[in-house]
Amino acid sequence: MPRRTSLAERWLDRTAHPVVALAVILALEAAATGGLVWKAGWSHILHAIAVDNFGWFGLCAAGQLVAYVGYALDLRAAAQVDRGVAIPLPASLAVVSVGFGPMFSANLSGGFSVDYVTLREAGMGRRRAFRRVLGLSALEYAVLAPAVAVCGVLLYFDIGGSASASLTLPWLLVVPGAIAAAWLTSPKRVERFEASTDASWIRRGFAHAVAALAVLRALVVGWRAYAWAFGGAALYWIGDVLTLWAALRVFGVHLSAAELVLAYGTGWALTRRSLPFGGPGVVEILLAFVLTWFHVPFASGAAGVVAYRLFNFWLALIPAAGVLPFSDRVERQIADAGAGDR
Repeated sequence: MPRRTSLAERWLDRTAHPVVALAVILALEAAATGGLVWKAGWSHILHAIAVDNFGWFGLCAAGQLVAYVGYALDLRAAAQVDRGVAIPLPASLAVVSVGFGPMFSANLSGGFSVDYVTLREAGMGRRRAFRRVLGLSALEYAVLAPAVAVCGVLLYFDIGGSASASLTLPWLLVVPGAIAAAWLTSPKRVERFEASTDASWIRRGFAHAVAALAVLRALVVGWRAYAWAFGGAALYWIGDVLTLWAALRVFGVHLSAAELVLAYGTGWALTRRSLPFGGPGVVEILLAFVLTWFHVPFASGAAGVVAYRLFNFWLALIPAAGVLPFSDRVERQIADAGAGDR
């Protein structure tokens, strides 16, 4: 009888050539980091090593810890809502730690591939697991987008800083987007779109998107039972923004809360977990340029982004690798949770 592959092996198997892919990711990330360091100047980087800045780096680490816990809550909510599976929090936290690690997100689906494999291990069918993962992404932006839109409005009226209309007003599309999502996810329409799964790939993709929004709708409708899901999404974003804020403060960059949130939301067009391969190189360059729109000198902004990605990307290797010795225990916890639809 052939040996059954472990959960950790299945996480890695989502990448055709994990070693090669990881090498490419690290090379792209190192190239972007090196380029920003060169533009920022070594004096900025050497300044960061000063003992006085260790407190800011401690805040960077604390922010990532908060973000991990928040995302673990989100994963649990997306898996559990609407007669899903209740994954234990420790197992969910382990899965999130793995998904943030570059070696496990070295594919076009990013860290979401880890979530998908985990939900399949918990007993969900292919389509249901795929849609829950998309619903998880919808939950993230259901919290971030309105917050960024509010900050954009404040800055448009010169409250807590200022920003151009081209940067602030597009975020108001959140309002009609929410209305459209509510209309599309009415029970009758979702049922009708479900019948599109054997149609063209465009209609199937649209059906998957609506089903993902239906997961979000189920969380909203059951907000009394799942308020912690939205709290988890808020913790994730707050933790990551805290990391960026502390990293920028190391290099003397001062932004108001509204400016920081708008810059972060604009720079992070997609999350690190949903970006292909974790977004190596792209995130650094985009964030550094977005910060210049808020009158941040490029050198200081670039140095801050390098410090931010040290905690957001490079050090994510440590908890991801740390989970591996306990992967058998995590696998048992997930399998025991069960989904009832194998």
